Amino acid sequence: MKKARLTIPGFSSVRVSTVPLSSKLPLDFFVRVGGKAIRYGATGESLDAERYDRLKKHKVSKVFIREDEEEKYRAFLESTLVEAENNSQLSIQSRSHAVQSSAEAALSDLASEELSEKLYLKSTDIFDRFGTFLKKNDESVQHLLAKGGLKTDDYISHGSHVATFALAMSEELGLAGLNDKQKSLMTGAFMHDLSLEKAGIPRRPAGESFTDPEQEKVWKSHATDVAKELDGKDFVDRLVMDIVLQHEERPSGEGFPRKLKGLEMDPYATVVSFVNLFDRYFGVPGVELNSALKDFSTAAIGQYDLKYLDALKKVLKKLGV
Repeated sequence: MKKARLTIPGFSSVRVSTVPLSSKLPLDFFVRVGGKAIRYGATGESLDAERYDRLKKHKVSKVFIREDEEEKYRAFLESTLVEAENNSQLSIQSRSHAVQSSAEAALSDLASEELSEKLYLKSTDIFDRFGTFLKKNDESVQHLLAKGGLKTDDYISHGSHVATFALAMSEELGLAGLNDKQKSLMTGAFMHDLSLEKAGIPRRPAGESFTDPEQEKVWKSHATDVAKELDGKDFVDRLVMDIVLQHEERPSGEGFPRKLKGLEMDPYATVVSFVNLFDRYFGVPGVELNSALKDFSTAAIGQYDLKYLDALKKVLKKLGV
């Protein structure tokens, strides 16, 4: 079964995690109660941490805006992103949230709209800005990793989490050409599970098996499904395709869809594969880092060269996570 999609006639849903914290809202936000839209944030107010945590406590992942105010909402995201990039006087929490909000909103658009060159290039630009912000602000990386990002049980949150880890790991490993390949790395890391989000397939923590054979079938083909959507588009580069196709491969040859081994995998795709697996242990609500790292370390041995596990531990130690 697919996850149920919450709808309200005349309204568009947006992820709670894509509403920047502490910024004055230029439009009203609503929550769904009994099928009706109840205003939760009014124009001129802000969604502060307390109100945001209240939504998380009640497991509210979506809020709603009026359909005719979607462009106003997108302009709001861009303005808060620009402010986060340029105003160092803001708290690192607010800036980190704003940058992550924009990236997750871009990924949500890719999941809900037909792929076009304009949409793709706009999204990849935002993903690249996400990476640039993280590289310039170690405190932001620390905040996102220590808090486990804005954990929700879906592939949008997972995408931003994998991208954060992939960039930090690539820097620690000293991969050649990182600056030139940053946009492609971020894009592949964000988009790798796009077809699963589109299909509404629930995320599975590590060790949890599918009970629905149709869901398992979709999951088994998800890497090639995303690649098929990108194939033939001259605005999509080779590294993005490699990351998407190889993110479920393992250097040991135990992955899929092609059972690639070692050097048959692109080095950046190997990093995304590694952190993608790690996030199945850590990137779910209620899981603490120490527990996730212990279980993941056991699972990764034999599948990846030990240098990846060493690099992950160094990243976490360096950031004080």
